[in-house]
Amino acid sequence: MGNATLLEVFRGDRDDVMAEIVSALGKPPEKLWKAWDKRHEFFNEDGTWQDEEVIDAHDRCQDGVWRSLKYRVSRNTVRDDVPLADDEIDALVAMLEGMLKYDPEERSTIEDVMRSEWMKKYGFPAIEAEEEKKRLEQVTTSKGAQDSTETLVTPCADLEISSRNNEETTEVEQLVDTSSYDIPTETSNDAPTETLHDISPARVSALQPISIETA
Repeated sequence: MGNATLLEVFRGDRDDVMAEIVSALGKPPEKLWKAWDKRHEFFNEDGTWQDEEVIDAHDRCQDGVWRSLKYRVSRNTVRDDVPLADDEIDALVAMLEGMLKYDPEERSTIEDVMRSEWMKKYGFPAIEAEEEKKRLEQVTTSKGAQDSTETLVTPCADLEISSRNNEETTEVEQLVDTSSYDIPTETSNDAPTETLHDISPARVSALQPISIETA
């Protein structure tokens, strides 16, 4: 939402940071004000800026110009590259002021923030819109991945079926292939029957013995 920080100190020490905080939030409570021993390098005792020459004499990075919290918010916050409306800026500043109180005991609790006008009117709706956007992106991504998977699986399934059909066809062909079998042919009843007496001794010696197993 923001494109810059609320507090901007590009060079300087902790006192320059404190001066930046005072510029945004105003003079702190008296106890804290008195405890800051370098305050005179930036501010008069009543909390107004010192002259720029005094500030420069202490080699400080401040320019002696007030930049309120509302000014910083309106300058640094946009939504969808569009500056926030005045009503939203006022609600946001009110919420931030409660969160940035100098005294920790006076700062807003998390319950106070959740009940603030800005959270109820702008914060929560923006969160819900962002979550819905992410959900739709996930659905779109998931749908695209599913379509890609189906595109890859379908040809593979066709290839598997074709391969299985080819294997089954080959098995059937092997079952009906009779080329390797000796199929007896019918002989004429008139053909002479060869007896053991008609077999020559050489052919008898070539016969292989047959082993018969009995139970």
